[in-house]
Amino acid sequence: MKQTSTLTTYPKATIVYITVALVVLTGAIYFYVASQDYADISQSAHQPAGSKDAQDIMATTNEMIFFIIIGLGYTAVGIYILENRYRNKIPYVMAIIGSFALILFYILTRTINIPSIGIQDDIGATDMLTKVIQAAIVALSAYILVSIMKRKSQISVPVLEYEERQSQSINKNQKINKESDFSSYK
Repeated sequence: MKQTSTLTTYPKATIVYITVALVVLTGAIYFYVASQDYADISQSAHQPAGSKDAQDIMATTNEMIFFIIIGLGYTAVGIYILENRYRNKIPYVMAIIGSFALILFYILTRTINIPSIGIQDDIGATDMLTKVIQAAIVALSAYILVSIMKRKSQISVPVLEYEERQSQSINKNQKINKESDFSSYK
């Protein structure tokens, strides 16, 4: 019986590279938004006192720090995916969980009053672009993750079959050896 190769079930490399590009792009967008927050903070420092209160400056600073951390996280995950392509599921799980969590957080900040954040009413083109890219990251990472898991399960079946044949062969050889040992005593 001819056995076909199951090694072709990896997702195409282009899908992995597209995913990496989207992850790094999302990180770059977060860095861009953080730089806009920094520009707002430095501009308010040069404004006369009282034009922007300390609470607004602190909120903008916190938002900037949050965006920098998210940007660093996306950049690190992009590099991790690029280095491990198919050998590791962890970067894809991280991309799925992180992107989904940020989409959910965005929706929550626009619909409920979260303490120290409040209800955000600003919905811009950059926000929507980022959420669409994050949804694509979730979808592509899930596809790659399923492909990796399928491949590993398909590889494990031939390995188990091989081990079973080896075990049967060893048992058969041991049985033959025992029979030959008994026949030599007769």
